[in-house]
Amino acid sequence: PTPKWAKKIRNTALKIGGGLVAVGGAVLALPFSLPVVVTTYAGYAILYGGAIGSIVATLSQAIGIKDETEGGKVE
Repeated sequence: PTPKWAKKIRNTALKIGGGLVAVGGAVLALPFSLPVVVTTYAGYAILYGGAIGSIVATLSQAIGIKDETEGGKVE
């Protein structure tokens, strides 16, 4: 069975990556123009958030972190 700490680290990293993508996307989707620096950092947030999510998902699959508990429920 997968230790709880491994699941917590994975879930936290996925939340951070998803949050970066969401914030970056929200900034870029604003109906008014922003300074170039802000839009550049929003693009970086999307890029790095996606990378974090991809890396964490790949690593958790490679080392076998599973979401299922003994009762068959997904946490």
